Amino acid sequence: MDPLSYVQVSLLRRLRVLPEDSPERNRVLNTLLLTISSISSGMLNTG
Repeated sequence: MDPLSYVQVSLLRRLRVLPEDSPERNRVLNTLLLTISSISSGMLNTG
């Protein structure tokens, strides 16, 4: 779970500096949402 959390923090940092109209913003946001879902699923399985 820790490596996924580090990826999530990195994605949050990238998202915050991207302009609203950046085409990369959607990709980073979707990946960030995927990490949130993955951590949530992992917590269900590990307690």
